[in-house]
Amino acid sequence: MAAIGYDELTPDRVVEFRIHGISPEYVARMAATGYEDLTPGRIVEFAIHGIDAEYVERMEAIGYEGLTLDRLIEFRIHGISPEYVEEMAAIGFEGLTPSRLVEFRIHGISPEYVEEMAGSGFEGLTPSRLVEFRIHGITPEFVSGLKELGYGDIGADHVVEFQIHNVSPQFIRELKEQGIEDATPEELIDYRIRGWYDRKHRNHTRSF
Repeated sequence: MAAIGYDELTPDRVVEFRIHGISPEYVARMAATGYEDLTPGRIVEFAIHGIDAEYVERMEAIGYEGLTLDRLIEFRIHGISPEYVEEMAAIGFEGLTPSRLVEFRIHGISPEYVEEMAGSGFEGLTPSRLVEFRIHGITPEFVSGLKELGYGDIGADHVVEFQIHNVSPQFIRELKEQGIEDATPEELIDYRIRGWYDRKHRNHTRSF
């Protein structure tokens, strides 16, 4: 370790290196990837999060060169693997920025989720829209429920508004049971906001 620049390691740090399997070869391989300022503390962080030269090289090979040390750790914390990046690219999300990749993982955006949403009628969603859908808890099941009730052609904006205002398939069913069959998306949202509805405009009210 001294021969590769770690000649002032404390006994505690030497023990820590061994606990985490940090060998001179590991450190030399990491340094060979071009990263400088690999302090003992940083090397331990890398080892804890499973960052090695192979991971760095594979990320570089798919377009993520020059990631900062902090970004590498962030990627590992959120489970951003080369496989995940390649799977997202295969369904049309190539060249996502590092920040977007982290955002996708934080909100649980997987290839499966994208494909399920496409199967529910929402193909070609932008990265921002996917994040918005996830933030508001929009699932394929929610969209399918709306479709079964005749609201399969509403846009993404209305789906988000429905979820924000709790215009659920169950709520729409209750309205239909009371005779309101043809409410527009705007009317459904209005019924929820006001907590009442005007049955066929005949001043019949009911709270929800």
